Amino acid sequence: MDNPQPPDPTLFFIVAITLIIAFLISYFFRSYFSPQPTSQETSTKKSKKTDAKKDVSPSSKDIQSVPTKEEPKLSKIERKQQKEKEKEADPKQNLPSKKSKKRLKRERDNARDFENETTGPATEATLKKQTHEKNATPKEHFPVQTQAPAPKKEGTTSETFSKTSQTSTTKPNPPTAVFDQETLSLLKEVENRIREGNGETIFELQLQSNKDLEESSVRLVTVAKKLSCELKLLRLREDPNRVTVAEYLVRHQAEQTEYLEIRIAITGNVDSGKSTLLGVLSKGHLDNGRGSARIHVFRHRHEIASGRTSDIGRELLGFSSGGDITNYLLGGAKAPSWADICEASSKVLTFLDLAGHEKYLKTTLFGLTGNYPDYAMIVVGANMGIVGMTKEHFQLALALRVPVFIVVTKIDMCPPNKLEETMANLQKLLKTPAAHKIPLIISDEADVLVVAKNFDADRVTPIFMVSNVTGESLDLLKMFLNVLPMRKDWEALRLEPVEMRVDSTFSVSGVGTVVSGTLVQGALTPNQTVLLGPDEFGKFNPVSIKSLHTNRTPATHAKAGQSVAVALKKVKRNQTRKGMVLLDASLIPPPRSVWDFEAEVFIITHSTTISLNYEAVIHCTCTRQTAKVYWMDQETLRSGCKALVRFRYRYHPEFLKPGERLVFREGRTKGIGKVNRLIQDQNDPASFHSVSSLKTTGSSAPVETKEENKISANRKPFSKN
Repeated sequence: MDNPQPPDPTLFFIVAITLIIAFLISYFFRSYFSPQPTSQETSTKKSKKTDAKKDVSPSSKDIQSVPTKEEPKLSKIERKQQKEKEKEADPKQNLPSKKSKKRLKRERDNARDFENETTGPATEATLKKQTHEKNATPKEHFPVQTQAPAPKKEGTTSETFSKTSQTSTTKPNPPTAVFDQETLSLLKEVENRIREGNGETIFELQLQSNKDLEESSVRLVTVAKKLSCELKLLRLREDPNRVTVAEYLVRHQAEQTEYLEIRIAITGNVDSGKSTLLGVLSKGHLDNGRGSARIHVFRHRHEIASGRTSDIGRELLGFSSGGDITNYLLGGAKAPSWADICEASSKVLTFLDLAGHEKYLKTTLFGLTGNYPDYAMIVVGANMGIVGMTKEHFQLALALRVPVFIVVTKIDMCPPNKLEETMANLQKLLKTPAAHKIPLIISDEADVLVVAKNFDADRVTPIFMVSNVTGESLDLLKMFLNVLPMRKDWEALRLEPVEMRVDSTFSVSGVGTVVSGTLVQGALTPNQTVLLGPDEFGKFNPVSIKSLHTNRTPATHAKAGQSVAVALKKVKRNQTRKGMVLLDASLIPPPRSVWDFEAEVFIITHSTTISLNYEAVIHCTCTRQTAKVYWMDQETLRSGCKALVRFRYRYHPEFLKPGERLVFREGRTKGIGKVNRLIQDQNDPASFHSVSSLKTTGSSAPVETKEENKISANRKPFSKN
């Protein structure tokens, strides 16, 4: 039997198309040839619709059939009274609007604040009573009144709101704080101590019992609030008489540009862990043992590759008024900027990471002499001991009269016998007659506070043993840095004429030439005119200040003791150099530079003898230049000798002041000294001499005349004529 063939699909397709075409043709003819209704028919349809609507509402017919009288016109007052009567009759219309609800809520809050101030803080019983009354009242909006409710009078709602707002918003004046005699004496004592400590102090309170501790702490808290300070309890101890003593850190809440600034120079031998320690302190993250913490401190690519510092690196460590480290509080995915740290801190430590290699000694010397550090932190590797440049850096700190504290690192990888040997050698070094220090190994918080109180005497030298990998004893080091006192009285120097030492110069696109350095005395403001010099001819030129930055933060003024960057107007980069100064333009007599000076020197080490025409590089403050010895009070000088020596600069004059300390070297450090006198140049007596004290009124510095030169030359036969 044959299979049936399937139907052809084209047949179905043709049939469908013909049906669609037929439907469209019929629809077109129907819409085109159908008769349209006339205008009369449309009007009759509309009238039928309206009649149907009227039939639906029969009440409207009744109302229209009743004859109405014309209503008389009402005045504004009568209309208002009629509206009020309608509101009283209809309770739904009496609901307050959104604006009145907000006003009612505001008045209720004001009344609640007034009750809290007059009756004191609410207790649990009063709160329960208030909630019970609130639930018992009907859901109507009434203003809260502070006095007894008066009988209602007819009037507008706005009048009632105004009356209640006047009664609820009137608050009594806060009572003035009245201190007793003990609190007043405590207030004066704390205020004097804070003024002496330049904004902070460690205050001690003697206690007899726990109750006395509570009372005295409350009294001290009120005194601290009065002085805009914060307290932090450091420890409780017993004195020899078995009396409990509480030690508090009292620190002033500083503004953005009024924080305390302390500079700490980090020195030590190469590979001792200086940069790693600084990275751990400033960033708050421990090292992995392979130098991950020091990457954030290095400034150049070759430093990251070699792992050795070649330039002066700077990092900030901020402390709040409560003693917390702001670097860690502001930390997140991105490291906080210097501006954020300075804004949130009351005390800022500026660390100067100096080079430890011998070939970078001039950079280290410039950091110690030109950046005016308050303290020097000498880092010693526990596994290396006192080797290389450690002794030389220690001698430099002693020569410049910079207090020293020592940090021994890498104790996690050092054998016990090597650690004991390193500690013994450190104690020997500190007890030498030249150093004359008292070493104290820090083991707990009590040692930290004892050292911090006696660190100004420059006798006690603390020794910290830390690990940057495990974090051992790092909390003691941070506590010591927190309570580290200010070393200089910058408040008195801020009243003196301006003097700023320039330690670096650079150019910023769109700004111009910028000089940075330490403001030694006085204060600077934008658009102020100062003297910049000396140039290669020994002259001081007037310049104007465009803008100021302190610690990479824009500032409206800068005070003595701060690190400042100054943008100068109409000054080229090649007109500035390291070693220049910014001075007050109103100095009388005007400042002058010097070629020759006399200094009292001490020879630290020299392989041979030093005689006339000896040349060495002299570091004095920010100046660094070769000078020649042309007069001595002895024939020759050897290691360990003291002498009066006269130097003459070779290339250009410098600005010096008597009493400034200097270091001269030839490769390694050869000697240290102090400037005694500034000598007039015999060839050009009008141009090359300086001043001893920068004051707006006063006489010039003691300058040696020609007659004194002859007398001194006759007295000492080894002068060069």
